Amino acid sequence: MKVLLFGILSEHIQTSKVPWESFKTVKELESFLMEQFPVLHNIPIQFAVNHQMVSSDFELKNVEELALMPPFSGG
Repeated sequence: MKVLLFGILSEHIQTSKVPWESFKTVKELESFLMEQFPVLHNIPIQFAVNHQMVSSDFELKNVEELALMPPFSGG
């Protein structure tokens, strides 16, 4: 599984040692990240699987690409 981290998330999760493929759902992964990286508690994270936004109950099977994205702003 290819994992992409954007914005502030890439600054806080600076490791490849997260067992990305061991989680069944996005919610399980999100809970693990909040436990391991408490600084993320105040950052709403959106998840995209294979270029599609997904909800927390999405099952992480047959995933080629997982993207974790913080809120974006622009002007």
